[in-house]
Amino acid sequence: MRVTVAAVIASVLVALPASSLAQSTTIGASLFAEVARSGSFEASGFDSSAQSLNGEALGGGLWIARGLGERWGVQLEVGFPGEVENETTTERFTDTFIPGTGLMPMLVGFGTSSRLSTRRTQTTVSTALWIRQPVGERVTLVYLGGVTFGRLRYESEQESSVTGVPTSFTSLTGFMPIAPTPSTSRLETVSYGVGPVVGLEAHVRLTERLAAVPGIKFHSLAGWLIRPGIGVQWTF
Repeated sequence: MRVTVAAVIASVLVALPASSLAQSTTIGASLFAEVARSGSFEASGFDSSAQSLNGEALGGGLWIARGLGERWGVQLEVGFPGEVENETTTERFTDTFIPGTGLMPMLVGFGTSSRLSTRRTQTTVSTALWIRQPVGERVTLVYLGGVTFGRLRYESEQESSVTGVPTSFTSLTGFMPIAPTPSTSRLETVSYGVGPVVGLEAHVRLTERLAAVPGIKFHSLAGWLIRPGIGVQWTF
């Protein structure tokens, strides 16, 4: 998602007229832990966990908010998570006995190993309406709901190798290892998506203009992105 789009929306938010009851413009920054959950499957001899988008990462966000009424307004937020990495290794061995002459049966056997590693980053730009509810002299709860736009960058690398060859000795000889013959394949994709986002924040006033903002947000983009975090905001 281009940063210029976020800059245009931010300028529109700042330019919106405020009523006498509206809140001032606020800007903020946060650190969050991203928990990504999506579908995966398991099959005999194969683990697909590395191919899913599941994982955890740390990230940060920036936002700007503008009050349009006494207790409600709009917010624009950009989230920059770190990479979610997964890796799985699979090893297999197959042998087959073929009858030979006399006491010399033939053992046909080979082994293969594969390693699959994936990396993914889900950058988001979300626009939301917020409603605030004072619960004390210094604490205000804020409920958010809106639309999130995501840019998913996905990379995968798979390495496979053969670790044995057929042998024609007796069964006592067994598996004969040889130097691996590796092969590598790589894939990189970028995709875009849109979905709903909801969140809950607690604004804890520290000074007249500075507040701490712990909270949690849920983004629905090819699965769920759960982002608990804490930030600070400054009111103009």
